[in-house]
Amino acid sequence: MKVEQIKIDKKNKIPVYLFGTEPKILLMAGVHGDEKTGVVILQKIIKQLQNNKKSYPVAIIPCVNLPAYQANSRVNPKDQIDLNRIFPVVKIKSQSYQIAKAIQNFAEKFTLVIDIHVFTGQYTLMCGVELNTKKDKLNKKVRRIMSQLGMEAICRMDHASEPKKDGSLCAYLQSKNMLAFGIELPPLEVLTKNNSKKIINNLITLVKNSHKKTKIKKLQSYTRLHVFSEHTGIFSPKKIPGINLKKGDIVGILKEKNTKTLAVSSPFDGKLISVSYKKFVKKGDKIFVVGKRVIG
Repeated sequence: MKVEQIKIDKKNKIPVYLFGTEPKILLMAGVHGDEKTGVVILQKIIKQLQNNKKSYPVAIIPCVNLPAYQANSRVNPKDQIDLNRIFPVVKIKSQSYQIAKAIQNFAEKFTLVIDIHVFTGQYTLMCGVELNTKKDKLNKKVRRIMSQLGMEAICRMDHASEPKKDGSLCAYLQSKNMLAFGIELPPLEVLTKNNSKKIINNLITLVKNSHKKTKIKKLQSYTRLHVFSEHTGIFSPKKIPGINLKKGDIVGILKEKNTKTLAVSSPFDGKLISVSYKKFVKKGDKIFVVGKRVIG
Protein backbone atom coordinates (compact mmCIF):
# COMPACT_ATOMS: atom_id res chain seq x y z
CA MET A 1 0.00 0.00 0.00
CA LYS A 2 1.10 3.52 -0.81
CA VAL A 3 -0.36 6.71 0.69
CA GLU A 4 -0.39 9.85 -1.44
CA GLN A 5 -1.81 13.31 -0.78
CA ILE A 6 -4.10 15.35 -3.01
CA LYS A 7 -3.04 18.93 -2.36
CA ILE A 8 -5.86 21.44 -1.79
CA ASP A 9 -3.82 24.34 -0.45
CA LYS A 10 -0.76 24.89 1.74
CA LYS A 11 -2.50 23.54 4.86
CA ASN A 12 -5.02 21.04 3.49
CA LYS A 13 -4.41 17.70 1.79
CA ILE A 14 -6.60 14.67 1.17
CA PRO A 15 -5.03 11.24 1.89
CA VAL A 16 -5.39 8.62 -0.88
CA TYR A 17 -4.59 4.94 -0.30
CA LEU A 18 -3.22 3.14 -3.37
CA PHE A 19 -3.02 -0.65 -3.62
CA GLY A 20 -1.63 -0.97 -7.13
CA THR A 21 0.55 0.91 -9.60
CA GLU A 22 -2.31 1.44 -12.07
CA PRO A 23 -5.57 1.62 -10.13
CA LYS A 24 -8.76 1.41 -12.20
CA ILE A 25 -11.32 1.69 -9.37
CA LEU A 26 -11.82 4.65 -7.05
CA LEU A 27 -13.77 4.17 -3.81
CA MET A 28 -14.61 7.35 -1.92
CA ALA A 29 -16.75 8.61 0.96
CA GLY A 30 -17.14 11.60 3.25
CA VAL A 31 -18.27 14.06 0.58
CA HIS A 32 -20.84 15.16 3.17
CA GLY A 33 -19.20 15.53 6.57
CA ASP A 34 -22.11 14.20 8.63
CA GLU A 35 -22.23 10.90 6.67
CA LYS A 36 -19.89 8.67 8.68
CA THR A 37 -20.80 5.17 7.52
CA GLY A 38 -18.85 5.26 4.27
CA VAL A 39 -15.75 6.59 6.01
CA VAL A 40 -15.77 3.71 8.51
CA ILE A 41 -16.49 1.11 5.82
CA LEU A 42 -13.58 2.29 3.66
CA GLN A 43 -11.23 2.43 6.64
CA LYS A 44 -12.02 -1.23 7.33
CA ILE A 45 -11.46 -2.13 3.69
CA ILE A 46 -8.09 -0.35 3.74
CA LYS A 47 -7.08 -2.40 6.77
CA GLN A 48 -8.12 -5.69 5.19
CA LEU A 49 -6.42 -5.00 1.86
CA GLN A 50 -3.29 -3.81 3.64
CA ASN A 51 -3.12 -7.04 5.64
CA ASN A 52 -3.27 -9.07 2.40
CA LYS A 53 -0.10 -7.37 1.18
CA LYS A 54 -1.08 -7.86 -2.46
CA SER A 55 -1.57 -5.49 -5.36
CA TYR A 56 -5.12 -4.51 -6.30
CA PRO A 57 -6.36 -2.03 -8.93
CA VAL A 58 -7.97 0.35 -6.45
CA ALA A 59 -7.47 3.75 -4.87
CA ILE A 60 -9.44 4.67 -1.74
CA ILE A 61 -10.28 8.11 -0.35
CA PRO A 62 -12.02 7.42 2.97
CA CYS A 63 -12.86 11.08 3.57
CA VAL A 64 -13.06 13.61 0.74
CA ASN A 65 -14.41 16.60 2.66
CA LEU A 66 -12.24 16.83 5.77
CA PRO A 67 -13.38 20.34 6.88
CA ALA A 68 -17.04 19.24 6.83
CA TYR A 69 -16.22 15.89 8.44
CA GLN A 70 -14.36 17.52 11.31
CA ALA A 71 -17.33 19.84 11.87
CA ASN A 72 -19.83 16.92 11.55
CA SER A 73 -21.62 19.03 8.97
CA ARG A 74 -23.17 18.25 5.59
CA VAL A 75 -21.65 21.47 4.24
CA ASN A 76 -18.21 23.03 4.54
CA PRO A 77 -18.30 25.27 7.65
CA LYS A 78 -16.12 27.89 5.97
CA ASP A 79 -18.31 28.61 2.95
CA GLN A 80 -21.57 26.68 3.65
CA ILE A 81 -21.27 24.89 0.30
CA ASP A 82 -22.63 21.41 -0.40
CA LEU A 83 -19.64 19.80 -2.10
CA ASN A 84 -21.75 17.42 -4.19
CA ARG A 85 -23.76 20.15 -5.91
CA ILE A 86 -21.02 22.14 -7.65
CA PHE A 87 -19.68 19.81 -10.36
CA PRO A 88 -18.25 20.35 -12.87
CA VAL A 89 -15.97 22.96 -11.34
CA VAL A 90 -14.81 25.67 -13.72
CA LYS A 91 -13.89 28.54 -11.39
CA ILE A 92 -12.45 28.39 -7.88
CA LYS A 93 -14.72 30.48 -5.65
CA SER A 94 -13.97 29.10 -2.18
CA GLN A 95 -12.42 26.16 -0.33
CA SER A 96 -15.21 23.78 -1.37
CA TYR A 97 -14.49 24.55 -5.02
CA GLN A 98 -10.78 23.90 -4.42
CA ILE A 99 -11.59 20.48 -2.95
CA ALA A 100 -14.09 19.69 -5.70
CA LYS A 101 -11.69 20.66 -8.48
CA ALA A 102 -8.91 18.51 -7.03
CA ILE A 103 -11.24 15.51 -6.65
CA GLN A 104 -12.69 16.07 -10.11
CA ASN A 105 -9.25 16.00 -11.72
CA PHE A 106 -8.27 12.90 -9.74
CA ALA A 107 -11.49 10.95 -10.40
CA GLU A 108 -11.26 11.48 -14.16
CA LYS A 109 -8.32 9.06 -14.26
CA PHE A 110 -10.37 5.99 -13.31
CA THR A 111 -12.65 3.58 -15.16
CA LEU A 112 -15.02 3.07 -12.20
CA VAL A 113 -15.87 5.48 -9.37
CA ILE A 114 -18.10 4.52 -6.42
CA ASP A 115 -19.13 7.31 -4.05
CA ILE A 116 -20.61 6.19 -0.70
CA HIS A 117 -23.32 8.33 0.93
CA VAL A 118 -25.72 7.95 3.87
CA PHE A 119 -29.40 8.54 4.55
CA THR A 120 -28.74 10.48 7.78
CA GLY A 121 -31.37 10.25 10.53
CA GLN A 122 -33.27 7.49 8.73
CA TYR A 123 -33.75 3.75 8.87
CA THR A 124 -33.13 2.77 5.27
CA LEU A 125 -32.49 0.08 2.72
CA MET A 126 -29.03 -0.09 1.14
CA CYS A 127 -29.63 1.59 -2.21
CA GLY A 128 -27.81 2.26 -5.41
CA VAL A 129 -28.50 5.70 -6.87
CA GLU A 130 -29.39 5.77 -10.54
CA LEU A 131 -28.95 9.23 -12.01
CA ASN A 132 -31.55 8.61 -14.72
CA THR A 133 -29.46 9.77 -17.66
CA LYS A 134 -30.13 8.81 -21.27
CA LYS A 135 -26.99 6.67 -21.42
CA ASP A 136 -28.73 3.27 -21.53
CA LYS A 137 -25.60 1.12 -21.97
CA LEU A 138 -23.86 2.95 -19.14
CA ASN A 139 -26.88 2.65 -16.86
CA LYS A 140 -27.08 -1.09 -17.54
CA LYS A 141 -23.46 -1.55 -16.46
CA VAL A 142 -24.04 0.59 -13.37
CA ARG A 143 -27.09 -1.43 -12.34
CA ARG A 144 -25.11 -4.63 -12.73
CA ILE A 145 -22.35 -3.42 -10.40
CA MET A 146 -24.93 -2.20 -7.87
CA SER A 147 -26.39 -5.72 -7.86
CA GLN A 148 -22.92 -7.21 -7.34
CA LEU A 149 -22.51 -4.98 -4.29
CA GLY A 150 -25.64 -6.43 -2.71
CA MET A 151 -27.78 -3.32 -2.80
CA GLU A 152 -31.40 -3.94 -1.78
CA ALA A 153 -32.92 -1.57 -4.33
CA ILE A 154 -32.02 1.01 -6.94
CA CYS A 155 -33.35 4.52 -6.37
CA ARG A 156 -33.80 6.38 -9.63
CA MET A 157 -33.48 10.15 -9.51
CA ASP A 158 -36.49 12.16 -10.62
CA HIS A 159 -34.94 15.42 -11.81
CA ALA A 160 -38.34 17.12 -12.01
CA SER A 161 -39.06 16.63 -8.30
CA GLU A 162 -35.43 16.72 -7.11
CA PRO A 163 -33.76 19.56 -9.07
CA LYS A 164 -31.59 20.44 -6.06
CA LYS A 165 -29.85 17.07 -6.40
CA ASP A 166 -28.09 18.07 -9.62
CA GLY A 167 -24.40 18.95 -9.77
CA SER A 168 -22.94 15.77 -8.29
CA LEU A 169 -19.51 14.36 -9.09
CA CYS A 170 -20.99 11.12 -10.42
CA ALA A 171 -23.35 13.00 -12.74
CA TYR A 172 -20.39 14.92 -14.13
CA LEU A 173 -18.36 11.74 -14.64
CA GLN A 174 -21.30 10.01 -16.33
CA SER A 175 -21.58 12.98 -18.70
CA LYS A 176 -18.06 12.00 -19.79
CA ASN A 177 -19.31 8.44 -20.34
CA MET A 178 -17.51 7.12 -17.25
CA LEU A 179 -18.77 4.39 -14.95
CA ALA A 180 -19.61 6.32 -11.80
CA PHE A 181 -22.40 6.07 -9.27
CA GLY A 182 -23.30 6.60 -5.65
CA ILE A 183 -24.68 4.20 -3.07
CA GLU A 184 -26.72 5.14 0.01
CA LEU A 185 -26.13 3.26 3.26
CA PRO A 186 -27.82 3.45 6.67
CA PRO A 187 -26.29 5.65 9.39
CA LEU A 188 -23.68 3.96 11.59
CA GLU A 189 -25.99 3.78 14.60
CA VAL A 190 -28.49 1.57 12.74
CA LEU A 191 -26.16 -0.25 10.33
CA THR A 192 -26.41 -3.95 11.16
CA LYS A 193 -23.33 -6.13 11.45
CA ASN A 194 -24.61 -8.27 8.61
CA ASN A 195 -25.04 -5.29 6.28
CA SER A 196 -21.65 -3.89 7.27
CA LYS A 197 -19.97 -7.21 6.56
CA LYS A 198 -21.93 -7.58 3.32
CA ILE A 199 -20.92 -4.25 1.81
CA ILE A 200 -17.27 -4.61 2.92
CA ASN A 201 -16.95 -8.13 1.50
CA ASN A 202 -18.73 -7.22 -1.74
CA LEU A 203 -16.58 -4.14 -2.35
CA ILE A 204 -13.43 -6.17 -1.71
CA THR A 205 -14.67 -8.91 -4.04
CA LEU A 206 -15.35 -6.31 -6.72
CA VAL A 207 -11.83 -4.91 -6.34
CA LYS A 208 -10.20 -8.33 -6.47
CA ASN A 209 -12.28 -9.66 -9.36
CA SER A 210 -13.14 -6.55 -11.33
CA HIS A 211 -12.31 -8.36 -14.58
CA LYS A 212 -14.68 -11.27 -13.94
CA LYS A 213 -18.38 -11.47 -14.76
CA THR A 214 -20.56 -13.09 -12.12
CA LYS A 215 -24.18 -14.18 -12.01
CA ILE A 216 -26.32 -11.65 -10.19
CA LYS A 217 -29.89 -11.13 -9.14
CA LYS A 218 -31.43 -8.22 -11.04
CA LEU A 219 -32.45 -5.35 -8.78
CA GLN A 220 -35.73 -3.49 -9.01
CA SER A 221 -35.54 0.25 -9.69
CA TYR A 222 -37.76 2.76 -7.88
CA THR A 223 -38.37 6.46 -8.39
CA ARG A 224 -37.92 8.24 -5.05
CA LEU A 225 -41.01 10.02 -3.76
CA HIS A 226 -40.25 12.14 -0.70
CA VAL A 227 -42.85 12.76 1.99
CA PHE A 228 -42.53 15.85 4.18
CA SER A 229 -44.15 16.55 7.52
CA GLU A 230 -47.21 18.79 7.42
CA HIS A 231 -46.92 19.53 11.13
CA THR A 232 -44.36 20.17 13.88
CA GLY A 233 -43.93 17.65 16.68
CA ILE A 234 -42.46 14.26 17.61
CA PHE A 235 -42.54 11.77 14.75
CA SER A 236 -42.52 8.04 15.58
CA PRO A 237 -42.17 5.46 12.78
CA LYS A 238 -44.56 2.50 12.70
CA LYS A 239 -43.23 0.75 9.59
CA ILE A 240 -39.80 -0.54 8.60
CA PRO A 241 -38.04 -0.05 5.23
CA GLY A 242 -38.58 -2.74 2.64
CA ILE A 243 -42.31 -3.26 3.07
CA ASN A 244 -44.79 -2.55 0.29
CA LEU A 245 -47.23 0.25 1.02
CA LYS A 246 -50.67 1.07 -0.26
CA LYS A 247 -51.84 4.65 -0.49
CA GLY A 248 -53.29 5.52 2.91
CA ASP A 249 -51.21 3.04 4.93
CA ILE A 250 -50.02 4.54 8.20
CA VAL A 251 -46.23 4.91 8.23
CA GLY A 252 -45.90 6.74 11.56
CA ILE A 253 -47.56 9.02 14.07
CA LEU A 254 -46.82 12.61 14.96
CA LYS A 255 -47.52 14.11 18.36
CA GLU A 256 -47.93 17.88 18.38
CA LYS A 257 -47.16 20.18 21.31
CA ASN A 258 -50.77 20.24 22.38
CA THR A 259 -50.53 16.42 22.76
CA LYS A 260 -52.77 15.87 19.74
CA THR A 261 -51.65 12.71 17.93
CA LEU A 262 -51.87 12.53 14.14
CA ALA A 263 -51.54 9.48 11.91
CA VAL A 264 -49.07 10.00 9.06
CA SER A 265 -50.06 7.95 6.04
CA SER A 266 -48.44 7.31 2.69
CA PRO A 267 -49.81 9.39 -0.18
CA PHE A 268 -48.46 6.80 -2.64
CA ASP A 269 -48.39 3.10 -3.42
CA GLY A 270 -44.85 1.73 -3.38
CA LYS A 271 -41.95 0.33 -1.35
CA LEU A 272 -40.86 2.09 1.83
CA ILE A 273 -37.23 3.03 1.10
CA SER A 274 -36.46 4.95 4.29
CA VAL A 275 -38.21 6.37 7.33
CA SER A 276 -37.13 8.85 9.98
CA TYR A 277 -36.08 7.89 13.49
CA LYS A 278 -38.33 8.86 16.37
CA LYS A 279 -37.45 12.53 16.73
CA PHE A 280 -38.67 16.12 16.74
CA VAL A 281 -39.51 17.33 13.24
CA LYS A 282 -40.59 20.67 11.88
CA LYS A 283 -43.20 21.30 9.23
CA GLY A 284 -41.50 20.65 5.89
CA ASP A 285 -38.92 18.14 7.20
CA LYS A 286 -38.54 14.90 5.23
CA ILE A 287 -39.97 12.00 7.25
CA PHE A 288 -39.96 9.09 4.80
CA VAL A 289 -39.32 8.07 1.20
CA VAL A 290 -41.54 5.81 -0.89
CA GLY A 291 -40.21 4.07 -4.01
CA LYS A 292 -42.51 3.94 -7.02
CA ARG A 293 -41.63 0.87 -9.07
CA VAL A 294 -40.09 1.65 -12.45
CA ILE A 295 -41.71 -0.45 -15.16
CA GLY A 296 -39.44 -1.70 -17.93
